[in-house]
Amino acid sequence: MNVGPTGDGRIPPIFEERLRQFGSWMSVNEEAVYATRPWRHQNDTITPYVWYADHRLYHSPLHN
Repeated sequence: MNVGPTGDGRIPPIFEERLRQFGSWMSVNEEAVYATRPWRHQNDTITPYVWYADHRLYHSPLHN
């Protein structure tokens, strides 16, 4: 998030509200956010013939 104080050191009320809402959201979801780790490969269950690995897309040649 790109939120910072104004030149006189204040945070505008709209940004303060958004930061507080984000804090509330984080108090509920922090475990899901902080317990994550980057994936090395991923298989999409909807299209099992498509694989993603190292940010490249692979398609099975056996699928028409």
